[in-house]
Amino acid sequence: MNVRSCLPIAIVVSLLSACAGQDKRAMEGGCEDYRMDMRRELSLADSPAIPTLTYNHINEGASSVSINAKLDVALYPSDEVQFLVEPEKRGKKADEYAGLVKVRVSHDWNYRFSTVIPVWVEIASADGRRVKTNKFEMQAQCKKVFKSAVFPLKANTDYWLQMSASRDKDTAIIITPEL
Repeated sequence: MNVRSCLPIAIVVSLLSACAGQDKRAMEGGCEDYRMDMRRELSLADSPAIPTLTYNHINEGASSVSINAKLDVALYPSDEVQFLVEPEKRGKKADEYAGLVKVRVSHDWNYRFSTVIPVWVEIASADGRRVKTNKFEMQAQCKKVFKSAVFPLKANTDYWLQMSASRDKDTAIIITPEL
């Protein structure tokens, strides 16, 4: 094998190594490293949290939570929570927490669900279907917003925000329409 035939392989390996390092940095950065415009969420993270009822099972009489606000949630021990759909990431440790809140929006749109700590978030429709996220970003060193997941939601439809695999019982979540 001559030098000229090895050159393309060396370039590909170099590019793959650079991309792998970039992806790792992208998820372990600070608040300034978000690619999504997180100014609104970071601002809301500094605001007082609204006390929010969190459930350990589906409650048909539950009120939906506020949008464009920082919501104060108290979670339950994971083994006490009955999810609408089985979480893709469920806490496996006895000291992990989970919970449910009802979400209903007035416009068809993409909505961001931003967490202040590591907690798995998923959206399930009231009829038991999982809503797939269409965008996700995390910056582990950001002390205000740990991660943000974007879900497409339909107006006047009941959804359940499922939170799981949290190491903290008390946390906050910020729900905003994507601009």
